[in-house]
Amino acid sequence: MERGIWCFIVKKKLPKIIYFDLDGTLFDNSEIVVDAYYSGMIGLGYISKPRTFISTLNGKSTIETAKALGLKKQDWKNLDEWFWEFFGGYCAEVEDVELIPYTEEVLNHLKKNKVRMGIITSNSSKNADLLLKKAGFRDYFEIIVGKEDITKLKPNPDPILYALNEMNFKNKSNEVWMVGDTIYDVQAAKNANVTSIGIPQNHTYDDVKNLKPDLFFESMKGFYEYIKFL
Repeated sequence: MERGIWCFIVKKKLPKIIYFDLDGTLFDNSEIVVDAYYSGMIGLGYISKPRTFISTLNGKSTIETAKALGLKKQDWKNLDEWFWEFFGGYCAEVEDVELIPYTEEVLNHLKKNKVRMGIITSNSSKNADLLLKKAGFRDYFEIIVGKEDITKLKPNPDPILYALNEMNFKNKSNEVWMVGDTIYDVQAAKNANVTSIGIPQNHTYDDVKNLKPDLFFESMKGFYEYIKFL
């Protein structure tokens, strides 16, 4: 059930550019993320935490997740490598990717209105490319900025600034939006001085809301209901 739309800054028209986070924002990969960490802990010789606990860590970096799972410091990098190998295998093998509800409507509306779109993800560009192709939306996005493309990831502003430079667009905060489900997306937008759009998952709801993004929606459906009138 929708709890409403929180608008901290009222926007009156669509922007020139919208950047989207990938996992948890456009694609529902939450169970795959849990599988990766669950199997990673066992593979590294740990007694795995319950899946319900691991699911609450979705949205955190692999290193932060390793800390939260209680891994020894020498195994943090090992879990990171395990996670990305596991996730990359999923992206290569999955046939039917699961979109967040109303993602298709949002992307089609933006394309129809000639809004330029890009992906800003802490996932790899290769994985993002594979998932978008399988979903039939790769051609909607002018640029993908992944973890191998930039040194400093979200919440650092560099991925957004890099994308703007590659798209030859001079930043104007009201003409560029960043949409994501975690505090890292909101912080990156604020740090890059672009409009922040928060669409959290259940476990990121309070943290994202407390950061007061410029626009806050309960779901992608709420975001679609907002933009379709712009």
